[in-house]
Amino acid sequence: ARRASSVVMGRVTIFSLPSCRHCVRAKALLARLEIPFVDVDIEAHPERGEDARALSYKTSAPQIFVNDSHLGGAKELEAAVETEEGERAFVERVRRALRAPDPSDPRLRLPGHERDDSDEVLRRAKA
Repeated sequence: ARRASSVVMGRVTIFSLPSCRHCVRAKALLARLEIPFVDVDIEAHPERGEDARALSYKTSAPQIFVNDSHLGGAKELEAAVETEEGERAFVERVRRALRAPDPSDPRLRLPGHERDDSDEVLRRAKA
C-alpha cells in the first residue's frame, strides 16, 4: 500500500492567528529555513486554540510543536535557530524529527481531521 508522507511522517505544527505579527514572523522564518509546517488557524477553528492551550499551557500565539514536543512561540523559535550550534544544526535537528512518525497526540492532528478520523487514517497508513 502507498503511504502518504503527510500522514505517516513527522511534522512541525504551528497554531497561529492570521493577524498576529509574531505568527507571521515565525512562519516566515520556518519558510526561509525550508522547514515544512502545518499552520492551524485558531481564529477559523477556535476549538483548535483550546488544543494549543492544553498542550502548551500558554494562551499566546503562535505555539509551535515539532512532532509532540512543544518548542514555544516566535521568540523561542528564533532563540533555537540562533544558538551557538547555528542555524544549520537547528534545521538538521528538525529534519531528523520530521523523519519520525506523526505526532501521537490527537490534539496535534492535521487541520480538517476530526479526532477519530485522524486516528483511523493514521492506523490505515501504518498498516
